[in-house]
Amino acid sequence: MEQRRLYPDMTAEEQLQWVTDFEALMQDGGGRIIDMARRRQPQWQPEDAQTVRRLVGLLAAWPFAQDFAEKAQRYGDYMARATRLPVYVDKVMERLADGLTMTDKDGRTVAYVSPSAPLRRRGRPSREELAARQRGEQPQGAEPDDAEARKRRTVARMLGLDVIVSGAAPREKNNAELKAERDRRRAEYERQNPSLFGERDNSGSSPVAEGASVTSAPGAVAQEVTTPPAGSADRREGQPAEGGSLACPTMSEVYQSRIDQDRLRLSDLAWLCSDELRQRIPTVQGLRVTAESSSERAKTMADMGAKPEDIEPYAQQAKDAVEGYLAIYAAVDEELATVFYRLQNDEPFRENFVRRFKGVDLIKVAHICRPYYEKVKSPELDLRIKTLIEQENPEYAARMKAEQAKKEEVADILRYLKRKDKDASDTRLKTAKEVKFPRLVELIGEAEAKDYLPLIAYIEEENRKWREAKKPAAKPSKPKTKTK
Repeated sequence: MEQRRLYPDMTAEEQLQWVTDFEALMQDGGGRIIDMARRRQPQWQPEDAQTVRRLVGLLAAWPFAQDFAEKAQRYGDYMARATRLPVYVDKVMERLADGLTMTDKDGRTVAYVSPSAPLRRRGRPSREELAARQRGEQPQGAEPDDAEARKRRTVARMLGLDVIVSGAAPREKNNAELKAERDRRRAEYERQNPSLFGERDNSGSSPVAEGASVTSAPGAVAQEVTTPPAGSADRREGQPAEGGSLACPTMSEVYQSRIDQDRLRLSDLAWLCSDELRQRIPTVQGLRVTAESSSERAKTMADMGAKPEDIEPYAQQAKDAVEGYLAIYAAVDEELATVFYRLQNDEPFRENFVRRFKGVDLIKVAHICRPYYEKVKSPELDLRIKTLIEQENPEYAARMKAEQAKKEEVADILRYLKRKDKDASDTRLKTAKEVKFPRLVELIGEAEAKDYLPLIAYIEEENRKWREAKKPAAKPSKPKTKTK
């Protein structure tokens, strides 16, 4: 049965049902399939396809396996993807065991089940109950039996761990210490077994990749967006300065914005992206897991001397996964570049942005998005964004195009009046006084055009010099001869 709700969003009863179904499926052939999938050449049976389909449906409840499960359910090629199941199943077991295990005084790893409220009973406790209380076990012999406790016992049974209740065994290491120990073991393993794709990112999310190529079309910020992360709102709300562009912050604000941006992850930038891209961002972690596991398997097989045709599928899986999450990084780059460009040049977009994200500092958002625009900017990108603006708001685009044409015409007229590489002939003077300057008055107004009257005076003076230079030189007079 296909999962529609994510496991972290389920209630305790729903999580218990999921864990129960998962345990039953693993006992009903799922464990055998996972063991066979770890082999280099598994021998599948006809009935395995149905088990794999059910297992994929259960894995769809986890965010890191959503993309994998969605593609398998879309194309129906369950058995072709069965070799990747151990990666996701191991990660599911790791997530389920997180916060459940502890170490007792003998150094054994056990499962801890927190006690529920004790059952009320009347009368004096029995000797057995008194002994249980002295040992620190559940008072009045009441075992925890709520949904959370049953789920924990089920997970412990799958992991093969002993279950203890509060006080049954003293704990020497807390969960944070256990996690630190696991991280140290993992770091040591990764140091001894480097990945084909460089250093791994174990933080749970990935920063935007540097140098990723543009592979996705730009999109506007979605109409329904998530709440901006903490820190997006500042003490004051940035407002557009005169002329449409955003006001320049102080150096300290720029420095702080750069520091904050270095700490941003994809999840922190998702609220600035479109709906479609925001749904793809959670799949990055699964793609990175696929790339890592496939590359490690290809590397191990190569070290063991396997045939190239046996290694090629895993290398291709790693390549496809890398290209997949790099494409998401590139799409994030382009959409953030689009946000920056439109905040600078699209007034309706800026007003809509302020209306939807109340309290967000536009200056800070612009400085977050600016490096992405500088990284991917190109004439083609600017043209696509302008086309997008025209499609969303034709009237505003037409007005902006008319204003841009007006600015270009004013610049051409001023360029004509200021040029010094041409002689100030009578034709040029007449054109400047009777054509260019009157048109300049129509475009910018008489009050502003008066500032450029010295240019006309300069052309008149140059025209006077030019006319004098054109006059023919006077012929020298012949000396008079004296007559005798």
